[in-house]
Amino acid sequence: MGNAHGALDGDPDAGVPDAATGVDDDAGTDAGDGTGTCDAGAAGDPAPTVTPSNLPSNICDVPGTQDLVVTASSEPDFYTTPCDSVISQSDGLPSICVRKFANVTVGGPLWGVSPGNEQVVAIVATGTFTVEESGTIVVADGPADPRGLPPGYNAGGGGAGHIGAGGAGSSPGGSAYGPTTGNQLVPGADGHFGDGGYSGGTPGFHGAALQVVACHDLHLLGSIEADGSNGQPGHDDYTPHVEYPGSGGGGGSGGTLVIEAARILGSGGQLSAVGGQGGRAGGAPGDYTVPGGAGAPGRIVVNVPACSASSAFTSDPPATIGIVGTH
Repeated sequence: MGNAHGALDGDPDAGVPDAATGVDDDAGTDAGDGTGTCDAGAAGDPAPTVTPSNLPSNICDVPGTQDLVVTASSEPDFYTTPCDSVISQSDGLPSICVRKFANVTVGGPLWGVSPGNEQVVAIVATGTFTVEESGTIVVADGPADPRGLPPGYNAGGGGAGHIGAGGAGSSPGGSAYGPTTGNQLVPGADGHFGDGGYSGGTPGFHGAALQVVACHDLHLLGSIEADGSNGQPGHDDYTPHVEYPGSGGGGGSGGTLVIEAARILGSGGQLSAVGGQGGRAGGAPGDYTVPGGAGAPGRIVVNVPACSASSAFTSDPPATIGIVGTH
């Protein structure tokens, strides 16, 4: 696991990624100029608009009534604002709390927290959605999926599963779960405690799930993250039982990001849904000194129209590229 960002891949339109950007920006055709981009239609054509998954198909038709602006020093009321609507998901997954705005500008940290932490979040901008270079959206709160929880612990805590099983400590990691295709918003799972008899490390927590919808342009220069956190290390000693220094906690697994836009512009943006590392073992020798297992990665889905010009952003794990309709 870890935090290195991989290249974007998975374009079902069978185009060849550009060597400089890693993105196939020539997929599809454009009725205006045939270049494969969405920014040069016939004179008077309306700007392209995405039809998002999971949410009502007409959600982009009615403009949002206020902007969301996040600066490095601001504390937006995003945390406490009620949902504009709540959308059910199938398969027993948590419902989606929809937060709809006219324009969104993120120039500082924005934590994607839903009311009561019982729902996953969708942020919709009916105008422009901008994540500045100094901006980051983090979803590390909300419901966890118990299906990826490791089955038990014995010394080193197991890492949580999601897309693949979690890493083992001295006990197994959590099982793989959830869909590997489609657009469902599936949270990650928590790791397990490291046991040491007395002083094991605490587990890492899950990455949650987030849907970002830019009805028009998404300017992506900063980061959007649904990472699991690292397990904590075991203690180096435990007086008076130095023979039980403690083992590391398991890492939490990554969640799910679904990013949908008519166009994705800018460069240098990062999408991340990695699992957390397992905590190290305690420093003193002993029977229970075992590191924790790493959490499994989550999923990243990027849906754009076939004629979208996408930027050179990076994605870890690699994003699945889907094609969505416009109207």
